[in-house]
Amino acid sequence: MMYLIVHLITLVVLPSFLIGFTPAKSISRFASLPVLATILWQCMTLCPFYLVRMPWAGLVGGYAVSVFSQYFNVAFVSYFEFRRGGPTSGAAILRRTEMSKAKKAALTAAEYHRRFLFGWDAMTNWRAVGAPYVVRNLSPFSSKDPSYVPSRSRFLLRTAAIAIASYLALDSLDSMSDPVVAQAFFSNSNIPLFSRLGKVTGDKLTMRLFGAIFERVGLNAVQRGMYSVFGFSSVSLHLSNPNEWLPFYGSYSSIYSLRNLWGLFWHQTNTRRVAAISHWVVHDVLKLPRGTIVVRYIRALATLLVSGLMHLLIDMASGLSVLESGAIRFFCTQVVGIFVEDAVWAVQAILDRYNSREEGGALEETSGVDMGRILPGLE
Repeated sequence: MMYLIVHLITLVVLPSFLIGFTPAKSISRFASLPVLATILWQCMTLCPFYLVRMPWAGLVGGYAVSVFSQYFNVAFVSYFEFRRGGPTSGAAILRRTEMSKAKKAALTAAEYHRRFLFGWDAMTNWRAVGAPYVVRNLSPFSSKDPSYVPSRSRFLLRTAAIAIASYLALDSLDSMSDPVVAQAFFSNSNIPLFSRLGKVTGDKLTMRLFGAIFERVGLNAVQRGMYSVFGFSSVSLHLSNPNEWLPFYGSYSSIYSLRNLWGLFWHQTNTRRVAAISHWVVHDVLKLPRGTIVVRYIRALATLLVSGLMHLLIDMASGLSVLESGAIRFFCTQVVGIFVEDAVWAVQAILDRYNSREEGGALEETSGVDMGRILPGLE
């Protein structure tokens, strides 16, 4: 178990030093990549051995995968640099409103501290809360007053309540679990749907529906509960302030489309790195131009494919094989759903425009539908 703990600490601390103390495109960063990849692989193989419960193995393995992918983003895609105060390349730099350029200073004790904290923040502040390049669409504490920040005591009470509610939800779900029902309806052979439509009964569809709902409730409780525990601990110990712990999820009322599910409601902790890596692959590696509808869909596919690869590694850390994991299929299927949604919105926009013209409404003279608004690119 100690080996696993040491590996996890190394995956965070070593990159923090490298990001804080080396310039962008430093050879030290490139030299560290195979070392950190080896440590990640060791974590993935040790998780099922030391953490026999699959959810815990997946949670720890997921953290290791997320930290490694975060380092790949900040070191080799966004090229974070201390003297520039953040990313110097990639998607994030395109939206930055300010850029600092710190003067070169002697490496005093205070300078060492500032540099390490910069690297630590780059490696752990996945949503970049408080930074000029903060992830978009983070939910505020109050929808009526986005600038509102609760007091420390109010924040602690709210976070403790969320953590307790999350635990009670997980306990209730665990008490309702039935291994016989799980084997009958949710075994690996029952997972495919379209390839076995003739064998899928109404009862099985109903069980799949409720199973999916309960699984989402459980995942929500785990993620929100863990986030609340860490937020409560950090703020109560005065290691951070409430404004650094924005709500984990967005508003439930926004979940009326797949784009809103992933872009507005979901926690956005993976958004920056998967978006930056997909941006790098599509525009820097493949050299595809920006702005066209086709490239936007390619970006969406690349973004979800990167997320699928990350979750594939997490499944492997849980003890599943590549064939048993459905991560790639799940995330790539989202692109199909997004395409269908966009097609429906496009048809609706055309019909609305046609009806408005029939009614003699005042319209701008434009050619076609504003697909740029209908088909926004995933970040």
